[in-house]
Amino acid sequence: AVVSTQSGHYGWAIIFTCNVCKTRQAKTMSKKSYEQGVVLIRCDGCDNLHLIADNMGWFRDEKVNVVDILMEKEEEVKTLSDVDLLDVTDLGLFNEAAGEKGG
Repeated sequence: AVVSTQSGHYGWAIIFTCNVCKTRQAKTMSKKSYEQGVVLIRCDGCDNLHLIADNMGWFRDEKVNVVDILMEKEEEVKTLSDVDLLDVTDLGLFNEAAGEKGG
């Protein structure tokens, strides 16, 4: 989903559950980082690093992002547009993430 951070910059948000500690959380990142750079997100619960995007071949020989990784693992991927609805819990996480400094 596209969000506007407190600094007024637009970025992307991700809501996910850590497979290590099961903490549900939302984070923001810049679109440019996701599409052209490397994005690692640290879990709020266990401090584990999650690879979200690698467009520079640091971790694999080819470009990869979280959607590719989850599809390889046959895990569910949901994308949200501006008209999609979040459940109340996810909406709170989303609003907290939008208040953070993006990517």
